[in-house]
Amino acid sequence: MKKRILSFFVLLLAFSFAYAEPVNCPFVWKVEKKGEPVSYLVGTVHFNKKDTQLSGCLKEVVDNADMLMTETFFVTSPDELMQTDIIPFMQISINKNNPNQLKDDIGEKLHGQLREVVKKSEMSSLLTVFDYFYAWSALMNTMGIPLDNHFSAQNGIDLLLSQYAKEKSIKRMGLESIMEQVPLFKELPKDKIVQSMEITFANEQELAKEQQEMIDAYNSGNIKKLEELLYSDKQFRFFSPQDKVFWKKWLITDLLENRTSIWLPKILIQLPKEKNVIATGVGHMFGDKGLVKLLQNNGYTVTYLQ
Repeated sequence: MKKRILSFFVLLLAFSFAYAEPVNCPFVWKVEKKGEPVSYLVGTVHFNKKDTQLSGCLKEVVDNADMLMTETFFVTSPDELMQTDIIPFMQISINKNNPNQLKDDIGEKLHGQLREVVKKSEMSSLLTVFDYFYAWSALMNTMGIPLDNHFSAQNGIDLLLSQYAKEKSIKRMGLESIMEQVPLFKELPKDKIVQSMEITFANEQELAKEQQEMIDAYNSGNIKKLEELLYSDKQFRFFSPQDKVFWKKWLITDLLENRTSIWLPKILIQLPKEKNVIATGVGHMFGDKGLVKLLQNNGYTVTYLQ
């Protein structure tokens, strides 16, 4: 009899852990609508400290999911390369006929500075085609390189979630392809690209400190501070008033808000089907045009878990 009682409690305990709701999860929102499976939003950062591991809380969120949705499909091993459009993207990123394309586009000084950054980064494999890049593709390929070498894209929350989901045999999909991002960069005027690179190199140490501040706010779960940092005019202070207007529109409106609105219909189709984890850069969560508000506008109850 005692053995039966003990077995019952062991089973009950296992059941309760299997269906326990994650609690105290920074940058995680529960998404609910009557008659539909429960899903979660996860605000991520694309790089983090090199010793960052996926938290138990985020593992728990993924454990209960049927599908992980990320901005793009994150390749976690070479065999997944063909599931993406990385190869056609790289083909349009270079001018095969001009081994000095990037130098011609951005000038010798910037070319040398950027080459050195890539050489010291985890993306050093790009050096084989680096000189053939156009200005727009050089910007697009190097935007993910952190200013501080204590950070790594290999420890970005998006990639860690993707790796864990693969381990658990959970389905994954991207909300957009890499090729869908191309027009955002390809249509940038060349002089604006050069200007942004020059400002970055001229203020590298100061910008690196601000990057550190953002990552610290994220890792400490300080949602108010991170939202302020992401949307503060301070990040545009090195630009003239006219250029500030240009870059603010490109970064906030084009890169964040417009892409979020494009993802929304895909998310709304997926939500009723199964339990989802929707993991995108945390900047896509905030404001009237962020995912939290957009889902609320579509009849969902969205609850912050911390």
